[in-house]
Amino acid sequence: MAKWMPETKADDALPVFAYSAAQLLEKILRRCDDDLSRGNLIKQATNITAFQLPPFLPGVTVNVSPSSRLGWRQAQLAKSDGRSRVRFGEILTIPESATRERAAFRQSTTPAPRTFHACADT
Repeated sequence: MAKWMPETKADDALPVFAYSAAQLLEKILRRCDDDLSRGNLIKQATNITAFQLPPFLPGVTVNVSPSSRLGWRQAQLAKSDGRSRVRFGEILTIPESATRERAAFRQSTTPAPRTFHACADT
């Protein structure tokens, strides 16, 4: 990022997220090779294992599978020492099963879509 956006701070979340998403998209497209069909794109995007993105901490990797499409399930806690953030403890990983349970919960609590009418009731 320093090469292409030197004015951006490394702890600014939005550019880091955008850069990381672009790196992940590049990996997926390279894995597709010449087959850019929808099926192959989905296959490559849902079979990513231990992909280390440059801005991420060492050991915090992207893992996507057909049953768990949430790629970022790892983090490390940090606290402020008054000047900067200091990491502590090990890298935490949310189990894949927890992401499936949350998705099922979201589906069960999502309200039914509203129907909008173009005409006034008469």
